[in-house]
Amino acid sequence: MASALTRLTWLMCFVHTVARLLLKLGARSLKAIKLIRPHHQQTLDWYIDSSALFVSYKVYSLMLCFLLYVLLKVRGGTSFMVNAPNTSRGIFGGAPSVENFWNSEIMIDFVVLLSLMMLGGGFFGFVMLLTPYKRVANNKLVHLIQKRYVFVGWDLGTVLDSLGIDPFDDELHAVKNEVASTSCSLGCILQQLYQSGPSGHVTLVADYLFHGNGFSSPRVEFSFPIRKAMAMGLLRGEKSTGTKVCASSKYASSDATTSHSMQSGAARHESSEDEISEMVHTDKKSLFDKNLCLFAETTYGRVILVDQDKPGRCGKNSAGLLQYIASDALASMNIMDIKHLLSGTKNLTVR
Repeated sequence: MASALTRLTWLMCFVHTVARLLLKLGARSLKAIKLIRPHHQQTLDWYIDSSALFVSYKVYSLMLCFLLYVLLKVRGGTSFMVNAPNTSRGIFGGAPSVENFWNSEIMIDFVVLLSLMMLGGGFFGFVMLLTPYKRVANNKLVHLIQKRYVFVGWDLGTVLDSLGIDPFDDELHAVKNEVASTSCSLGCILQQLYQSGPSGHVTLVADYLFHGNGFSSPRVEFSFPIRKAMAMGLLRGEKSTGTKVCASSKYASSDATTSHSMQSGAARHESSEDEISEMVHTDKKSLFDKNLCLFAETTYGRVILVDQDKPGRCGKNSAGLLQYIASDALASMNIMDIKHLLSGTKNLTVR
């Protein structure tokens, strides 16, 4: 009995995963044929992903047990199938497969139970978005972990506990943007990235710091094409506000030739290249006092930690192509920061 419930629950998680991917594919198809605008597609994607965040294997297990309990109390059995008093062969337009389907008790129960659980899971996810847990759904790191897991069913509560995310703690979230922040060491973040996908595909852009004399070497700046920077979330359009993954955020066109007036993260930087460089080198703010944001090149690609107050700048390369230039926040650490980072005695604030 327990084995059957376990299999049915994992089957439900698989069905929800397929439904989620199909809904996202449908939203992108509508954008491709110009029926909806790009920021509308981003809004739909955000709601589809965020509602699936809170539906885990445990939730579906409890939901299945509740449905079976109600069915047992109301009907006296665990099946929805009812035998007709006068059994007769059904005629469904000359299609025998239809009759075979509805004469199968297990298929009837599967269709009804999975449909009810799918509706219940979607309703539960949207209800959670009306609570302070919406701040969790606005965290970029949580969304990256969700993308790496791919399948629905992983336990969000365990991840939040490991990352130190508390949506009810006003000190751990940005009041303006309603984004819950982490309060954990770098090791906890890497551990969750290792567990959520292939561990061999967890690479920091600032890995060079941990080899040889990396901490004493000059800071390295990384450049990304404009299209890639916008796909990563490093760069936002003129109409965008905030750095969160939010349903209300509007995303500019990925065509780099449309406008060179861009803003990165929460602030728009109009300073010259020399002013920005000077400001970075004279910054004495501790790494653990900064508001950091984590971005990934691809789902299983390199990740970069960016200071939201000094995210980067736009510039042109030797070929005259516009690109986005940023450095990892780990490269601006002082000696005391290095000690606490390696020992894990202080927590990072990542949104």
